[in-house]
Amino acid sequence: SRHVMAASVNGESKKGFRAAVINARPDVDREGEVDLGDLDDEFCKTEYTSWKENGSVSDMEAALEPYQVLVKVNCCALDGRLISCYKQNQNGPCVYARSTPLVPGWEVAGTVVAVGSSVSTCQPGHFIVGICQSNNPLGGCAEFTILGQDNVTLKPPALDASKAVAILCPGILAYSAVYYGMRPEKGDTVLVLGSRTPFGLLAIQLLSRLGVYVFIYVDESDDVDTMKDTLASENTIILSPNSHKYDPDSNNMNEGDFNFNTKHYEDPLVESIMKETNGLGINHVLDIDTSNGDTQVDDLRKRMILKCLGTQSTWITNRQDFELHPSEINQLSLRGSSLSFVNQHSWSCSGVKQSRLLHVVQDVLSKSEQGEISLPVPACFAIDNIQNAAQAIHNFDEKNTQTVVVRL
Repeated sequence: SRHVMAASVNGESKKGFRAAVINARPDVDREGEVDLGDLDDEFCKTEYTSWKENGSVSDMEAALEPYQVLVKVNCCALDGRLISCYKQNQNGPCVYARSTPLVPGWEVAGTVVAVGSSVSTCQPGHFIVGICQSNNPLGGCAEFTILGQDNVTLKPPALDASKAVAILCPGILAYSAVYYGMRPEKGDTVLVLGSRTPFGLLAIQLLSRLGVYVFIYVDESDDVDTMKDTLASENTIILSPNSHKYDPDSNNMNEGDFNFNTKHYEDPLVESIMKETNGLGINHVLDIDTSNGDTQVDDLRKRMILKCLGTQSTWITNRQDFELHPSEINQLSLRGSSLSFVNQHSWSCSGVKQSRLLHVVQDVLSKSEQGEISLPVPACFAIDNIQNAAQAIHNFDEKNTQTVVVRL
């Protein structure tokens, strides 16, 4: 981006505006993973920042390019990619690492302040929802930000702004996986792993409306009722240690064995899947990353998925550090199956895809407004409590369905 955030200016400066700023951490190993531990005060804090050096908001307005939009931000969604930025892995596996200092956040809602000379989709005063470019250091968690015309749309009037930004990222992922990755037909079977994540919840809701059979695995008996209440559908099949779909005693296993951390996990689930599909296997698998880098869990999960796959099947994942052994690739090849990846930022990497991204965003927001898809109420924080918001993200695990929204 041409709009590069400069160093912090004095808090009393009239030219600065408030933003959550991530500063560089000196003890980060740029070639490997980082154990964050407790997030320190320098991780993410509220500062007064400027656009370019000594730039003001009026300067931002004056420098708008023809297809750019200046937005006064109302709220911004944050997620685990915030931690990725903190790692500062310039040469490592972190896809979203950007130079610090930076303003985090991608999905925003706010009021249009000014528009470029060629913008036709919105006007000053409109309340919009938009997506910041992933390589833009001036992110969304600030009082003002700049978006491209192709990345903004008007907010549906009946949809709350915080819910709109919270559903945007998982909605794009779910839409990409279901409609562009799987393209399931009526009667197909889909196994969803990571069903408690916002991505998983929305994907299940979209799939259930297409007439496909959705298999969901929960590893604790007290989760079954919650999942049934949330995802009630005649085509949704929930498998659990206490499920009637199979008898754990027949495998000489107890309830404690049904999780990814034990070597026995895969056998009963595969057996149950095969019984439900008459030995044909699953048509589609949505494999959502919840392993937190545990390689043992990843290996067990891969073997289990390969055993569940049918012929001409699809395996969709959002993992960034995924590896397959040649023997595992051979199994995919013999099945005539495919492995593909989803990433919400891939849409904005090509100008040809921009119109499709805008269609996806509009459809996700429309479905949310009409109640066709929904997520639990997001956890909201004021920008002055950005440290607590970052800590909440850091503490979330794969069983948490909430998203974090910062209000400005």
